[in-house]
Amino acid sequence: MASLPEAFDKQLFRSLAARAVWLPGKAVTLGDVVQRRNGEFHKVAHINNFGAQMQTMGHSDTSLDLSSTSVTQKIFQLGAELPDTANLDLSADASVKLAFKGKSQFVLKTPTLAGGSIQNLLEIAGIVAPLANWQHDQFFIVHELYTAVDWSFLGTKDKSADVEFTGKGAAILSFLSAGATLGLKSSGSIEVKILGQGGAIAQNVARVRRDGQIVFDV
Repeated sequence: MASLPEAFDKQLFRSLAARAVWLPGKAVTLGDVVQRRNGEFHKVAHINNFGAQMQTMGHSDTSLDLSSTSVTQKIFQLGAELPDTANLDLSADASVKLAFKGKSQFVLKTPTLAGGSIQNLLEIAGIVAPLANWQHDQFFIVHELYTAVDWSFLGTKDKSADVEFTGKGAAILSFLSAGATLGLKSSGSIEVKILGQGGAIAQNVARVRRDGQIVFDV
């Protein structure tokens, strides 16, 4: 069975055509030079350290709400369970219960993702390819990045879990639609719990061969 990082990466790639940053929120910037160790990318330098300068451009923003197939969500208000499409009373107490059944299950709730990419990657490849200190088989360049503010990620590694959030209807709605946790109380234990975080969620990387050709990691 896939690990939690692998399961998250697989579903994220299907939805966004980008690879997961693990852990979500890890400090990553465009132009980072990274190496893969144990299935994760770790920063070793930046292309500026190799005499290259990047030109970047922003993407159209996109929204993202992902969950594993074995995660269920139930919403309650005024003593009754509500359908996901119901209109919450914004001023009344409410709650949402998330049940994670089994290993490697997750939920990602985020507002709009802001994307950016390097536009002159071919030029950069031409600069670093002939360098003696460029490790062609091990160095990757982060050439595309997606970030967001105030998102939430919950996941199981080895065991099932239940998590509940309580608060006013307005706060519950903000969590359901965008992952915001302001005004909420949480209960329950889960192995990975990142609430109200900001930072990188997804990235794409590429390797530069000795002949200057670019190999995209897909």
